[in-house]
Amino acid sequence: MNNSQKSKSVRSGSARVRSAIERAGLLQQREQLREMLISKFSKDYAQGNKNKEVLIQQIVNEYFTNEQVTENSLKQLKARVIEAVQKQKGQTQTQHVTQNNNNSQIDNKSEQRSQIARPQSVRNSTKSELDQDQYSVTSSQFEKQPKSVYVVDEEDEWAALVKFDTELYSKEQQLEQQRQAEFKKKMKAELDRQLEEKKRRMEMEKRQEEAYVKLRDYQMDVYDQREEQKKREVAKKQQMEKEQRDRQVRDEEKRKFIEKKKQQELDAILVQRIQEELKQEQKEVLLKKDMEKRKFIEMMDENEKNRQKQVQDEVSDKQLEIDMQRKYIQLQQKLEEERELEKKEREDKIKKIMSDFSQTVVKNQKDQIKAEDDKMMKAILMQNELEQQDEEMKKRQIKSQQQEMRKYLIKQMEDKKQRLKEEEELNKKQAQVWQQDLQTFQQHEKSKYDYIKDVNVKHQEILKQQMDEKKSQQRPRNKMNNEELMHNKPLLKELADKQDNIKVRKINIG
Repeated sequence: MNNSQKSKSVRSGSARVRSAIERAGLLQQREQLREMLISKFSKDYAQGNKNKEVLIQQIVNEYFTNEQVTENSLKQLKARVIEAVQKQKGQTQTQHVTQNNNNSQIDNKSEQRSQIARPQSVRNSTKSELDQDQYSVTSSQFEKQPKSVYVVDEEDEWAALVKFDTELYSKEQQLEQQRQAEFKKKMKAELDRQLEEKKRRMEMEKRQEEAYVKLRDYQMDVYDQREEQKKREVAKKQQMEKEQRDRQVRDEEKRKFIEKKKQQELDAILVQRIQEELKQEQKEVLLKKDMEKRKFIEMMDENEKNRQKQVQDEVSDKQLEIDMQRKYIQLQQKLEEERELEKKEREDKIKKIMSDFSQTVVKNQKDQIKAEDDKMMKAILMQNELEQQDEEMKKRQIKSQQQEMRKYLIKQMEDKKQRLKEEEELNKKQAQVWQQDLQTFQQHEKSKYDYIKDVNVKHQEILKQQMDEKKSQQRPRNKMNNEELMHNKPLLKELADKQDNIKVRKINIG
C-alpha cells in the first residue's frame, strides 16, 4: 500500500468517525430540543400544576418517539398540548363542581340531621354544619308560627325520622365508598401511567444505550482496523527498508565489481603503456648504443689513423693518443652519466605518471562513491523524515479524534446522569405531592366521617332522650305535638319530598 492508499484509508476512517459523531450530535440536539419544549410548554400552559406538567411531558415524549421533527409537526404538537391542557382543565373544573355539590349535599343533610338534636332551638339554614353550639334560642322566635306542618300517617314520627336518618347515613356511606373507589381508580390509573412512562423512558434509554454500545463497538473496530493498518504499514516499511538495504548492498557490490574491473582495465592499459615506453626506451637505448658504437668505431678508426700517423710521428702521435684516450674515457664517463641520468629521469617519469594516474583514478572513484552515498543517504533521510511527519500527523489526528469522542461520551454520560437525577427528583416531588394529597383527602374524609359519626351518636342520644321523656310523660303514642312538628318541619318536608314509602301529608294548624 503506497502513501496515497494510506491517506485514503485514514480519510475513510476519519469520515466514519465524523459521521458517528454527527449522528450522536443529532441525538443530543434532539434530546435538548425535547427538554426545551417540555420546559417551554410547562411554563406557558402548566402554570405550576404538576398534573399538567406530567401530561405535557407525556405528549412531548410520545411526539419525539413516534414522529419526525418538522415545522408543521411542531405546530401540531403545540395545538395538541393546548387542547389536552384545556380538556384536563375542564375535567378538573367538572370534578370540583361535582365534589362541591356532593359536599354541599352532605353538609345540608348533616345540618338537617343536626336539627333533630335541637328540640328547643331554631334551625339556622344559612350557617354551616360546624355551628353545633347554638342549641338554645329565646321563645320569641316562636312568636310567628307557620300555618301548616307535616305529619306522618304512621303513629311514630320519631321512628320515621330515625329511619330516614339511617337511610341517609347508608347513602352517605355508599357515596364514601364510591369516592374511595374512584380515588383508588384514579390513583391506579396514575400509577399505571407512570409505569408506562417509566417503561417508555427505559425503552428510550435502552435504545440510547444500544446506540452508545454500537458507537463504542464501531469506534473499537475503527481503532483495531487502524492498529492493524499501522502494523501492516510498519511491516511493509521494514520490508521496504530491508529490500532497499539489499538493493544498496547489491548496488555496492556491483559498483565495486565495476570499479575493480575498470581498475584492472586501467592497470592493464598502464602496464601496456609502461611496456610500450620501456620498449621505446629500449629501442632508444639500443639506438643510442648503436650511435655510440658507431661513434666508438669512428673514434677507433680515427685512433687507428692517428696511431698510424703517430707511428709516423711517434712523439706527436703518442701525445695525441694519450689525449684521445683521455677524451675517450671522459666521453665514456659522460655517456654513462647521461645514461644513468636518463634512466633515473625515465624511472621518475614513470613513477610520476603512475602516481598521478592512480591518484586521479582513486580520487575520482572516491568522489563519485561519496557523492552517490551522500545522495542516497540524503534521499533515505528525507524519506524517513516524510514518513515520520506523516506518522506524527496521523497520531495527532487519532489523538484529537479520541479526545473529541471521549469528551462527547463523558458529556453524554453526565447529561444522562443529570437527566436521571432530575427525573428522580421530579418523581420524589410528585410522590410527595400525591402523599400530601392522599393525607389531606384522608384527613378530610376522616374528619367528615368522625363528624357524621358524632352527629349520629348525638342524634341517637337526643332521640333516645326525647323518647324517654315521651315515655315518662306516659303518652299513649309517640306522635309529635304541634311545637315538635313546627320544630322538625324542614326534616319532615324533606322526608315528604324524598321518601315515597312513608306517607307524609301537610296539614294546617291554628
